[in-house]
Amino acid sequence: MDRGLVTLAGTRSGATLLEEAAEHAVGANADLVLLFSFTQEEAEHDLEVLNRIDTSEHGRFGELMSTELAEEVGEQIAHNVLSVYDVEYTVVGAITDHRIGRRIIDEAERHDCDHIFLLSKPRSRIGDLGEAARRVVRHFDGFTTLGREHDPERHLARLRGDGRDYDIVINY
Repeated sequence: MDRGLVTLAGTRSGATLLEEAAEHAVGANADLVLLFSFTQEEAEHDLEVLNRIDTSEHGRFGELMSTELAEEVGEQIAHNVLSVYDVEYTVVGAITDHRIGRRIIDEAERHDCDHIFLLSKPRSRIGDLGEAARRVVRHFDGFTTLGREHDPERHLARLRGDGRDYDIVINY
């Protein structure tokens, strides 16, 4: 691995996946790109709350502020988990629609990543990946490490996507 992209989640499972990515990065002397995203609906809700409490003269928050907020949240998650690892990282914040899988691939390609780490949806089986994970596995031309939201310690799978097929190795 030369550079890995990690989708961040503010959960225990997300922290475990980030630790896994950091261990790979340290071992390979690689750096990480950390993607934290909000959907448009989540951003609008968060901005509505922020606009209600904002009393500054700068006016209302906008999409740029949403992206900056996503980066700040991502930076906090990264700091909490990565402070014990000697790894370089960049945090990218994004506002996405429901095609998060496409956004993950686009960000990985934009940052020249050769490995993606992401969580599948809760309760999904390896054969029943969430939509984002399915898209990444099928369309990303690199390695994918997939963590399961409910039990990432026992269900990390490494997948090599080539646009059609992939091999699965489950680490126990």
